[in-house]
Amino acid sequence: MSSSFLSLTNYCLAEYIPVPLTQQSPETILSTDFYKLNNTYISARQIYNTDAARSITKNSKDLTVVSVGGSRAVYLDPTLFPNFAEYDPGLTETAIDSSYSTDQVFEKVRFHFASGFNFTEVRNLIVGVKYLLRDATQLILSNVLLNAETTQDVFTYNLRPLFIANTIYDKYVDILIPSIPWLNVSFSQFGEASLAHQLTDGIGFSDSSTPVVFLGEAAYEEYNAPNNITYDRYQINTYFEAPTSKQNQFDSLGCHLEEATDGDYIEFHATWAGAFPAEIIAILNASGASQDWIIVHQLQVYEHVGGSIIPSSNQLLYQERDFDVPLYFRPILKNAGFAFAMSIDYTLRLLNRKGSEQVIKTASLSVINPNKYGLSLTRLNLPEGPQSMKVYNKIVQKNYETGTIFSPKSTQLDSASRSSQTPVVTEKVEVKVPQNVVIKQSNIRLSQRNALNQVGNESVEVVYGQGKLIVPIDPTDNLIKFIVYQANPLDPTKQQRVNLNNNSEFRLVFGKTNDFVFAQVTDATLTSPSQGELCFRVPKELAKQLAETTDTHFHISLVSKLDGTETLLYTGTWTPSENYADLISAEEDALAALANEATLAELQQQIVELTAQNESLTEELQRKVTATASGYSSFMANFNAAAQAAVNQSQMD
Repeated sequence: MSSSFLSLTNYCLAEYIPVPLTQQSPETILSTDFYKLNNTYISARQIYNTDAARSITKNSKDLTVVSVGGSRAVYLDPTLFPNFAEYDPGLTETAIDSSYSTDQVFEKVRFHFASGFNFTEVRNLIVGVKYLLRDATQLILSNVLLNAETTQDVFTYNLRPLFIANTIYDKYVDILIPSIPWLNVSFSQFGEASLAHQLTDGIGFSDSSTPVVFLGEAAYEEYNAPNNITYDRYQINTYFEAPTSKQNQFDSLGCHLEEATDGDYIEFHATWAGAFPAEIIAILNASGASQDWIIVHQLQVYEHVGGSIIPSSNQLLYQERDFDVPLYFRPILKNAGFAFAMSIDYTLRLLNRKGSEQVIKTASLSVINPNKYGLSLTRLNLPEGPQSMKVYNKIVQKNYETGTIFSPKSTQLDSASRSSQTPVVTEKVEVKVPQNVVIKQSNIRLSQRNALNQVGNESVEVVYGQGKLIVPIDPTDNLIKFIVYQANPLDPTKQQRVNLNNNSEFRLVFGKTNDFVFAQVTDATLTSPSQGELCFRVPKELAKQLAETTDTHFHISLVSKLDGTETLLYTGTWTPSENYADLISAEEDALAALANEATLAELQQQIVELTAQNESLTEELQRKVTATASGYSSFMANFNAAAQAAVNQSQMD
């Protein structure tokens, strides 16, 4: 969300936060009742909400004043009867039917107040927003009275104060008003049935105008009306106003703030259209003698300890040159051992030193488990102390071992590599040189532990081949952890984790565009590349936007820090989490069906084998029976012959 900062006084800074028409799901959709007040004193219209909306919009009737001419305004005190809007004949108050004010988009105007401001020097303030209509009259969108009495329940004290131009703004008032662009669209589409038609009496808003934010310093005076009632009246002595920009020429200005991926520090810099701002600053400075633009960076660090947010440090840096390089900052936390999070508020000001112009942009960063930013750095104790080595010659070997994914061959000096001009080195020195990563993608497999994929109360780890993994995406913040495997070169039926501890950065990309690209989380408690573990964070808002897309492809790639070469590591698909349980159930049913088919095939194979064994045994038994019968016949023949011979011999004797 982009907001505009408007400096009204030395103690009050207004921040206008619009809701673009391109925003698909505005968060500030409210259904509140309105009053419209036709004011003949200043020929203008004014709107405010009913008292029931006091805690929501801060633009309620019981906080409102109405102008009565002569720089005077009267407070609509709800305790008086009749109310001034009901009594004065120059004012006509009309309640807008609630059917017109359902599901309206509201914009926010935040009035920041400097630390120490407590209505002692200026006792009464009147703040608000106004807009020009097509007939050149004005619609006052809010006209709120702020003093020591009315602000007791409308001030919000900022736990993370805003630091701008060496001033600390530690409290603010948020006033919600109907969004003019959204009202215009409604007016064009629905005409008399729109809220805009009711608020403007059918006139509509000027297309060339922009909202004007104002502040008036006022003195209290009593007004004894002819009806014998004393009303609170205020004389405006000093008045300030500032128009918001309809099309800001500095919309492309931004600020970049993130944790470094190659060390324990914070990287920050200004951006212009996604690149460094050197070109736009050069153009601004060359546009006239009164132009001398620089950038002011302000970093406020907070430590989150228990339920408290503790300010830790405040850094201010003026950048006058080298606008095409990032800046580095390493916070030092006093409570790093106890803080569960650290947050950094980044305020960037594009400032013209020869004028009063300045453009303000803000960003913030939250870091979980920030113990690495403690007072002491981690020390590595070497058993024999650091050893220095002098290298006289270095040879880079370009070929790789194809059986290893991330391990290049080491190079060493030998006699064959020396030329006649190379000095003779008596000691061979092994020099390992980091090389680009070579990926054999067909060997890469991926697993992801997920609470939806369970056996009993235990989540199981399933390793998927290329294109097989389906990642569930929740409509909340997503921390997605992957474990990378490869086929074991000694036994392809087994798999082993891949050591990803190399000179590369990892990216998780959803779809074919660059709208959903996420860098690897560097928190050591969540990821361990040396163990094949990668973790990515998909923020809530981007997860919701991703769920509205139809491209279900995702891939993980690695980018070499040496030359920027990008290599594809794994591809798969994603699905909204509400569909994932059905996919798991369908997969389990399919696996059960496959298991049943495998069991049936195994039983059929056993039947075939048993039938063959039965036939073999039958044939063997038949052979044995035949052999036995043949032997018996031969035995009987021999026996009969012997018996006959014995009989014949007996007869001869």
